[in-house]
Amino acid sequence: MLLKYLGYLSLLEMAVLYFPCGVGAEIKIWTRNTNFNNSLNWRPPRRPSDEDTVVFPYQMLLEVMLAKSVSLCQLVLPSFGFLVMPVDAVIEFSGLPCDPSKELIYNRDFYERWENPTNWLYFPRNKATPHSARIPCPFDDVIFPSNSTFAVRLPPIPTTVKSFIYNDKELSSQELRSFIGESPIGQSQFLLTSTSHNDMVVPTITGQGCQNPTGCSCGTERLMQLSCNAFSTWLCNVPHCRDPVRPAGHCCDICGAVLEFNYDPLKFKMSELDIILESFLSLVKNQKGVDLFYHSGKTDHNTIQAVLVEKGPYKGVITDALHHLKSQILNDQSLGLSLARLSLAGDPYDPEAIFTTFKSFLMIVLLVIVGYICFIVYDSNINFIQLFRSSNLSNFVRFENVTGEVELRYEVQPTFRKSFRNPLSSLLQTASGSEEQSEPELHVPEEPTISYNNLALENSESEPEQESGDVEMNEMAANKSEEKQLHDIDLS
Repeated sequence: MLLKYLGYLSLLEMAVLYFPCGVGAEIKIWTRNTNFNNSLNWRPPRRPSDEDTVVFPYQMLLEVMLAKSVSLCQLVLPSFGFLVMPVDAVIEFSGLPCDPSKELIYNRDFYERWENPTNWLYFPRNKATPHSARIPCPFDDVIFPSNSTFAVRLPPIPTTVKSFIYNDKELSSQELRSFIGESPIGQSQFLLTSTSHNDMVVPTITGQGCQNPTGCSCGTERLMQLSCNAFSTWLCNVPHCRDPVRPAGHCCDICGAVLEFNYDPLKFKMSELDIILESFLSLVKNQKGVDLFYHSGKTDHNTIQAVLVEKGPYKGVITDALHHLKSQILNDQSLGLSLARLSLAGDPYDPEAIFTTFKSFLMIVLLVIVGYICFIVYDSNINFIQLFRSSNLSNFVRFENVTGEVELRYEVQPTFRKSFRNPLSSLLQTASGSEEQSEPELHVPEEPTISYNNLALENSESEPEQESGDVEMNEMAANKSEEKQLHDIDLS
């Protein structure tokens, strides 16, 4: 992989010599391919060797560029597909017994999207560059390296580039349209969103770079929206700062600084701003020992934007040093810039460290709660055991005779019959000459009182007297009623 990118860098250096860039113009190189020697196209991911059995899928829609020299143990070809062989290519078989465990399967079966920023190599390559500037802009040169085959899904939105180079050949708009729409090789390598020849969305080649000394906006805002919607979930990392910023044209919040300026088109030059920014980076490195990245460009809102980020982990150095840069730019009247927006990411902030601290605190709280619950349960078990043991000592409750006001008493109402001697009855018996025996007098027993262990009942002495008085009053009332009855008899 490193050798591949070194080859791309050398190609980029050569392209810079052949294609001198205007202001803001860049070179974008496609990095994905379907080549035989690309380890990313195989399962497991490694290059084929002379001990491997190489297996292609039964139907292969993509083209595969073979290497000039291929040495294998066995080769299983597809029933349908394209294998592109370079001139003077050689395929050799080792003739050794093939190990079934040494089997490589070609697993590239999809098209990479044009608007994916990770599919392009650009210069300078740093994380300060917005995603909108990482894909081809209208003033960029687009290169698809030679000796390679590709699988590219073109965007559904019309795009414009300065030049289009495929296999060391620069194509015009008409040639590119014919190559993609009519050539079998072009149709297999570049996938269109529309199959109609008239409705094909093919990049337009202008041949014109940016000639404006104030810079040119990339104009890929619609493509950037597609890119952010599709790839932001894995393009963006968690920012380790308290107030992350989002530059114009960027899909993610980042830790750094963003300066946005309004400019005077008669005074401002992008090259002069780049000189100031590079000088500032050298100053920070010498004084703070921290390397910075920067990106300068014109936004789609016609403002000048400067983005600065730290090369390594964010330490907040930019926050302290940025005021010096702002003063230097604004005090230089010849630049023709006025500050429109200044955004700083603030102090470093590590969410993982905060989570670790919170987790430790939560563990301590849980341990305290568990310990408290165990103590309560243990204490309640002791009380229950003591209560259980004490309940087995006796089967009754003992009352002690204690002096006090508390008294217990059960009142039992008498249910016996009461009789009395009628004095008039004896008179009647004497008159009639017959004597009758009176009924025996029943004596009312005293009302029983119930006490527990000699509890004093204070009212027990006064109640019998009250009951005897009640009996006498009842006897007098009965005598009067009998006298009345006898009087009625005499009258009769």
